[in-house]
Order: sequence, then structure tokens, then C-alpha cells
Amino acid sequence: MFSKPFNLVLVYTLCIVNLLILFLPFILIASPIFIYSKENFTQGIIDMLYISFFIVSSIMIIYLILDTLFGFTIWNLTKGCKNITKYYKKHPFMKQITLNFNFLQNKFSTKNVKLLISKSSAVNAYAIGSMRKKIVVITLGLIANIRKNSESEEEFQSAIKSILAHEISHLVNKDFMPALLLFANEKATNFISRLINIFFNILIRVFNIIPIIGSLLTQVVIIIHR
Repeated sequence: MFSKPFNLVLVYTLCIVNLLILFLPFILIASPIFIYSKENFTQGIIDMLYISFFIVSSIMIIYLILDTLFGFTIWNLTKGCKNITKYYKKHPFMKQITLNFNFLQNKFSTKNVKLLISKSSAVNAYAIGSMRKKIVVITLGLIANIRKNSESEEEFQSAIKSILAHEISHLVNKDFMPALLLFANEKATNFISRLINIFFNILIRVFNIIPIIGSLLTQVVIIIHR
């Protein structure tokens, strides 16, 4: 009963910790100034950690809201995939797959779920979604493998139908949320990491202009950044 919310909270916590580690150079730079302004050293450290957690958590939440609205993560996960209707002419049997998929949507009381085909030769199928989109992806590799090992068209369609039912059940149960959060965190981390690298490169160039003390400041920044 509690496993799904617990998994979601655990994944979200790990994402926040990951971003905190990413922001560690900024925390190290700001912490002496912040702690010095506090009368109590211990309380200063605690306040600094609270503020860091709040800022990082806010950034993660903002990114997730934007991801939900614009579908950055789903777009990345479905890049190169095509609607199944694009394959009707080349593979007529996919029309029946679509009919089975529509039947399953009605059975699971789910609407507006897209069925996409990936060109990948891997034997794979997965379900992804957000507040706005729900998508099931099956690979050409999976279709070819099942077709090869099926003794009849009926057996082939039945096998594909079972896989589609399994993937739709993931959408119904929101099983994709922890994985989606991890993937969104990975994209957010990469984006923020690039911004941090740009910031430190600019900082190093500015310090290099400053005579005498500039070289010392540059070495300090390089050490913190590393």
C-alpha cells in the first residue's frame, strides 16, 4: 500500500541530495560569509543547510513543473519514435495491433494514450507519462522477435496484446513516476552542471585579469570547483 509513495519520496530525496552535491562549490563559497554573520556557529551551519536544501528543492520542483507543462523528458524518451499508423502500409498487421490497443484502453478506462513504434532492434516495450501525456512504446525488435517465434497470426497478436496490457497497467498505476523523476533529475543535473561550468570559467577569467591576488583566487576557485 505504502510502497509506491515511499519509492517516490525516496527517489525525490535522492534527486535533491544529488543536486545538493552539484551545488556544493557554491555552498562552500557562501558558507564562511553566512556562518560568520551568525552569533552561534552551529546554528549558522544548520541555517545554511536549510537554505541550501530549500533552494535546491525549489529548483527541482520548478524544473518538474516545466517538464510537466512542456514534456522535456517525454520528448527525450520518445525521440525517433513514430505513430503506429506510419507503419500500416509496410506492416498491415499493425492495424490489428491498433484495434487491440484501443480495446485495452477502453478496458482499463484510459483515454488519449498514444502508441508509438521505436526503430530500435532491442526487444523492449515501456510506458511513460506525465500530467498531460500518456505513451506506450514498443520496438520493432520486439515485434520482429515475437512474430518470428509465433506459430500463427492469432498467437502473435495475442502476445503483443498481453504486452500492451501490461504497459497500460503501468500507466494506470502511475508506476512510471519514480523513473520519470530520475530521468528528469538527470536532465536537470546535466543542464545545471553546464551552467555551473560556464559560471566558474567566467569567474576564472575575471580573476586572471586581477594582478597578484588574481592568481591565488583562481587557484582557490579551481580547487573548489573540482
